[in-house]
Amino acid sequence: MSFLHPGLFLAGLVAIGLPVLIHLLTRRRRKSVRWGAMRFLMEAYRRQRRRLRLEQFLLLLTRCALVGLIGIGLARPIFGAASDGRLGSRTVVLVVDNSLGSSTVDSNGVSDLDRSKARAAEVLSGLDAMAGDRVALVTLGGPVRSVVMPPSGDIGSVGRLVEGLATTDSAADFEGLGPILDNVSPDDAQIVVLSGWRRGSVSTLQSSQSGASWRSDLGVLVSQPASASGSNISVASLEPPRSLLVSGGGGPADFANPARVTLVRSGEGVSRADVTRITAFLDSVGGTTSTNSIGEVIVRWSAGQTEAIATIALRADAITTGTSYGVLRVTIDGDAVAGDNSRQVPIELREQLRVAIIAPGRFGQAVGVQRFGAIDWVRLALAPSDDDERGLRLIEIDPGALDRPRVAGLDAAVVLRPDLVRADGWAVLRAMADRGGLVLVTAAAGETVQDWTDGFESAFETGWTIGREAMDLVDMPAIEEPGSRSGSVLGVLSGELSFLVDAVHVSRVLSVSGVSDVAVVLRLLSGEPLLVMSRPAEGRGVIAVLATAIDVDWTDLPLKPLMVPLMQELVRQGVAQGSAGIRLTAGGLFGQDGRTQQLTPVGGGRSVRVQAEGTPMRDAGVWRGLDEAGATVGLLAVNADHAAGDVTLGSADQVESAFRGFGLDNLGMLDATGANGSPSDGPANESLRRDGWSWVILLCAAVLAVIEMFMARVVSHAGHMFGADTGLGQTA
Repeated sequence: MSFLHPGLFLAGLVAIGLPVLIHLLTRRRRKSVRWGAMRFLMEAYRRQRRRLRLEQFLLLLTRCALVGLIGIGLARPIFGAASDGRLGSRTVVLVVDNSLGSSTVDSNGVSDLDRSKARAAEVLSGLDAMAGDRVALVTLGGPVRSVVMPPSGDIGSVGRLVEGLATTDSAADFEGLGPILDNVSPDDAQIVVLSGWRRGSVSTLQSSQSGASWRSDLGVLVSQPASASGSNISVASLEPPRSLLVSGGGGPADFANPARVTLVRSGEGVSRADVTRITAFLDSVGGTTSTNSIGEVIVRWSAGQTEAIATIALRADAITTGTSYGVLRVTIDGDAVAGDNSRQVPIELREQLRVAIIAPGRFGQAVGVQRFGAIDWVRLALAPSDDDERGLRLIEIDPGALDRPRVAGLDAAVVLRPDLVRADGWAVLRAMADRGGLVLVTAAAGETVQDWTDGFESAFETGWTIGREAMDLVDMPAIEEPGSRSGSVLGVLSGELSFLVDAVHVSRVLSVSGVSDVAVVLRLLSGEPLLVMSRPAEGRGVIAVLATAIDVDWTDLPLKPLMVPLMQELVRQGVAQGSAGIRLTAGGLFGQDGRTQQLTPVGGGRSVRVQAEGTPMRDAGVWRGLDEAGATVGLLAVNADHAAGDVTLGSADQVESAFRGFGLDNLGMLDATGANGSPSDGPANESLRRDGWSWVILLCAAVLAVIEMFMARVVSHAGHMFGADTGLGQTA
């Protein structure tokens, strides 16, 4: 790259050569005429020659300067580059924060993104494609996206792309920005990062420093934090009692527990008391889409309060009959950030669940509790009344007769005699779990050696090691209170769970090792896992193992109050966890699950093909998953990243310190922008602007032109050649 701009070189050449050429061409040659008065004229000329030469020299310099200024003003040298010793083309990488926090609006309705776009337009106005300048555009709304990369010389098109930028519902992805900047060429490219720098973005920037470093030779200019504060309330979470609701038979018990909503607020509004209205809806999207309001609740904030939890009771009559997909949705009042004012959770609506009990059939009825077998206890727990039996349809299947037609359409299977299941039967159960079903396996009652464990592990690949022989527990320990290990499986029972588990004792149990603490649902006080749950590898369903048998010789669980709610929750929550509803936070990737090939927005919109490496989901909404044939296989609910909606103002020191953590040597801060998005004057801005100097230079050229005209008039001595100064007037 030449150290001298071509236009500047040409302008200098013209400025020097053109006036000289004009002067030489217009120089008048006179012949000496010898006559009487010539002697007096020559004497006067000699006296004025030095003055005339000085005047002509000054006029020549003025004309050279005039032409030079015009050339410089039109050539627009790169003053920003000249300031650091460089002249020539420039490469700028615009990094615009369009995350959720950038949608924060002030009292004038101007958002942080609007200000960033105005500053980006100012930067672009200082670039010249004719001079070889290039520009790239990267957006930070996660996952980070290279809109224009490698840098392009079509600055106008990049400007139009900047104007069309919209906010996402995800957090800023600074972690993904580093690899993009590592590939930027040339090495002297200028990186300009534009953001409002609210806490939602600053926190993400700070957290992305862990183990990350950028190229130290990068020149980075960072915008100042926003000056206009705001107040925002985010819907941080929505937890229904179950993600699968049954409306028939005993299904209304699913509505006995309310949905739980967590709100978080930030910004200047935290310092004062406030009121927020939460409205809940239950949307059915199976067949004919419908929306049913299920009520509202008022949250009253006290001054300084940043988090609130509210509950909303679900109405059973809000569910229409029939099997369909649905969405539980809550909304709140509007505020500075609109993207996190709602949240949705996919649910399945069923009239009935089909549950298989895998055990040998028995003839006749069991008379008296002492003659009850495992199948009787489980049937009684799952259908203690006729209404419950209509909500849960129970089917008995002999373990030796397991095949795909018999398990087709089943939601759950309770295997009470795993020792009688053949290898092909385990394969059938694995296929059922892969498509979203629950498989609950208990120890086989009356069997000393449990030889089914190898077949189970071979089929489900859980990594667990289940003992072949039962351990006798002499002291018959009770069940440890689950606490946080219960997760969402027994969450409905959290109020009375400590009382229920304390009454149960176990005298015989199978050892289970290789299980993570997360997978343990119930554990004995002696330390042995009693109930473990997990998902099979690459499957959507749930696998559960009860390390004891449903038999009074193993445990008194069948005789205790825990038996009924435990079996009910295992089936209902297990099926719900394997249901066709998926939740995702904006900014995540939706990967292929073996069935979903295409995503279509509920309510209309452009479909998206599911990519093998994962489809980025940047915006909140509900999507219908379609298989290869176009049939619906489930719902995907994408919610805003509420942490990115923290509108608390960050400081310039926090931003600079965070960027220094990436190992940058050349870091600067752009001047602050006004409320209307126009940048103020300052050296940081001038390093990216050149057109601002052009009008100043051209104005100087105009003034110099006026001076040149006056000097030309004076130097010509029109009307005075034979005046008093020559001394010839009197002589004549």
